[in-house]
Amino acid sequence: MREQISDERVKIFISSKIDDKFIIVRKSLKLLLEETNMCKVFVFEKSNASSEDVIDYY
Repeated sequence: MREQISDERVKIFISSKIDDKFIIVRKSLKLLLEETNMCKVFVFEKSNASSEDVIDYY
């Protein structure tokens, strides 16, 4: 049986930050995941405010 290859990227949610302790790790992780071109990464601090719930907004 042949493997099916999907063009759909994996959706990754990086939880919102509480303080600046891991800001470099979060930015680096986002960049590395996006560079694989296999992931679509979502982080709150890079988006606008929304009244939608998290799942709908994401």
